[in-house]
Amino acid sequence: MIAQKCHRFAVVALSLGIVFVSVSPMSLAAKKEKHSSKKSKQSEVVITSDGDPKSIVASQVSLLPKYLADGSPIKLAALWTVNGTYTDEDGAQFRGRAALEKRFTEVFAETGKQLVEFVPSPVQLLSDTVALAEGVVRRNEGAGAKPQTRYSIVLVKQDGNWLISSATETPFIADENVNPLHDLSWLVGEWSAERDGKSIRMKAEWAANKKFITCKYETKQSADAAPLESREVIGWDPRIGQPVSWHFDATGGFGHGDWSRENSNWLVKAIGVDQDGSTTVATDVLSLTTPDTFSWQSVDRSVDGVAYNDSAPLKVVRVAK
Repeated sequence: MIAQKCHRFAVVALSLGIVFVSVSPMSLAAKKEKHSSKKSKQSEVVITSDGDPKSIVASQVSLLPKYLADGSPIKLAALWTVNGTYTDEDGAQFRGRAALEKRFTEVFAETGKQLVEFVPSPVQLLSDTVALAEGVVRRNEGAGAKPQTRYSIVLVKQDGNWLISSATETPFIADENVNPLHDLSWLVGEWSAERDGKSIRMKAEWAANKKFITCKYETKQSADAAPLESREVIGWDPRIGQPVSWHFDATGGFGHGDWSRENSNWLVKAIGVDQDGSTTVATDVLSLTTPDTFSWQSVDRSVDGVAYNDSAPLKVVRVAK
């Protein structure tokens, strides 16, 4: 079964629609993420009650502003999995509870307790053990407070507890006079990539008065093979102030991605559902090297909680504008 999931993961769509991992020659070796079943003192702050999963996840997320206001770095760090990550609005990433506790301790020492408001969007339950919580953060209290960052949090259920696997903050952008997808306009055109006889071709176009970018993908496992077609739609979510995408691959899988920019890179935190119901999670990194080339790599990947190796970087070349 694990070997079958390795193969499916190599062809499943996770961001940019089908994701270019479909042309990777890698044979992925599954490695289960290690986490202790022992409960530490930190776990006392975790909600463990039964009930509606969406409500429980929402309650868990609501502990973040509470513990920020309390100035409790230990309780904050305990909301994450053992190897969970937090990426701040400047792109700095902190991994693991020890690093998170140190980071929150430093923040409280520098600026004091944090009085913030989380304005959530509805929680999305992606499977029995994976949920997505998104929204915006207001750091100034009062009626005139405006969003300053948006957050995207992936939570996983472990030993009956909903814990944060990854949390990301990005700057909130809201300018009605500017197309919010303008920074992705470089993606419009036709692109291709090849490796070991396998190939993929992508055509990205503006749609609906430039409110969306639609992408069509054709992959071939060999030069003589019939192409498989997949689709993706990229839009802007004004609730959280970031690009989002929905992808549908040729095998029947589908998923959702949250886009954020880090210097010249785009990070896509993607969650998908395979044709057999498996939940796939990954972060795809798009690095624009020239106006006509970019590299793509998929990292932090897992299927139903089982971790996989990062993919090798793949060069993607523009073939037409």
